[in-house]
Amino acid sequence: MSTLPPYSGNSISDTLCQRVIQILLVCIYATMYAVAMAAETAVMPVGPWQNPPALPKPPGPVVRVNTEAQLQQAVRNLRNNTTVLIAPGTYRLSNTVHIHGGLKNVAIVGGSNDRDDVVLLGRGMRNKDFGNVPHGIMVSDAQNVLIANLSVGDVWFHPITLQGPAGCQRVRVYNVRLFEAGEQFLKSNPANKDGSAGVNDCAVEYCVFEYKDTARHWYTEGVDVPSGKNWIVRNNRGRFAVNRWEAGQSEQDVVLFVANR
Repeated sequence: MSTLPPYSGNSISDTLCQRVIQILLVCIYATMYAVAMAAETAVMPVGPWQNPPALPKPPGPVVRVNTEAQLQQAVRNLRNNTTVLIAPGTYRLSNTVHIHGGLKNVAIVGGSNDRDDVVLLGRGMRNKDFGNVPHGIMVSDAQNVLIANLSVGDVWFHPITLQGPAGCQRVRVYNVRLFEAGEQFLKSNPANKDGSAGVNDCAVEYCVFEYKDTARHWYTEGVDVPSGKNWIVRNNRGRFAVNRWEAGQSEQDVVLFVANR
């Protein structure tokens, strides 16, 4: 009876197994790459919000700032027909950026067409100790206001809030990333307690609304406009994570209008 030769590690079957393993590894790596690329595409699909048209040059006086203290001072001293131009950088807010004082035709604009270059940062959407920064930007008694070319967020309440009771009207939000909102990303408050007489004649264009992970709780929307008239909301992107919101109660509307005329 013949016997098998000693194992040498160089048989045809060994070579075939090695080749199969190599092919399997290539397939695994290719699949992982495809999944990663698909995930990246899912996070930010192609759309008009990625390449917003550049705004024209500001028509009036321009106040340039490059520190948070300068930003706050410029907004406090803001006059009609004036633009505050913010240099690229991250600005950790000491106060909500509050546009008020009966102003008309004013703008808060980042100094780059890339909305990610200028970041107005709150104290954390999960931080109850928000101090003087409950919101990112608040517009009160001001009309014909432009907020553009920047990112604002990580706040307990709203990255941007518009106050109808104070007389806010005609606000344009353009090429802005609103992120990590404790409640609604853009909240418009009506003038009357019954919810009537809202903020009117506004536009939200080429903006991104997003959570890095999940919302703080269920009470959130992208754009919340009770009783507002003549709003334009177009060419925006909303990316909301809802898997851990309370008891599945998320309102999860990208745009919510209530009792509009």
